[in-house]
Amino acid sequence: MIPEFEESGILPPYIGETGDERIKGHLSPYKCDTLELCIRFGTSKERVQILKKLILFRNKMNDEKIAYGFQWLYGSFSENIEVTQKRIPEDLDIITFFRGFTNEGIKGLKKSFPDFFSYKKSKKKYTLDHTCFIIDIDPEFTVDLLSNSMQLCTHTRSGIWKGIVRLEINTPIKDKEALEYLKTLY
Repeated sequence: MIPEFEESGILPPYIGETGDERIKGHLSPYKCDTLELCIRFGTSKERVQILKKLILFRNKMNDEKIAYGFQWLYGSFSENIEVTQKRIPEDLDIITFFRGFTNEGIKGLKKSFPDFFSYKKSKKKYTLDHTCFIIDIDPEFTVDLLSNSMQLCTHTRSGIWKGIVRLEINTPIKDKEALEYLKTLY
């Protein structure tokens, strides 16, 4: 479940009173599927367009057999930016943590899906500020990577602690339902 925005316009880092942050499901990253994401954040024409492109990106991931891992969504898209800064979100900040590829598989993936590895290309084509990390190479590296990413994603530029959203990858049925839902909006 994705909670409502706090008065500050951000997702809370946890739900409930102090002390409740240890309850599973009450702590960010908030797990959801693409349909839940689209229902929660598909609140304007601009947001709907960004969400549609996210689903196209995820469809391409499925086509390329990127089947194991998850994504963190953060940034202004996951904030009430229209109220707090009187502007629309320009993109969706997202990190894909994935596994299951050999070195040769990664080389092939870089050729067949260069947008996945380039934030410039993913931003231009999909309106995503995308970063990806292979998480099954080295356990210590993975822990350091997750720790650094958590610090980056869970704080505003002014240092306010905020929540983020987590999507599992390889959910083509939910992605299709979400796209159908988005087509009914705006």
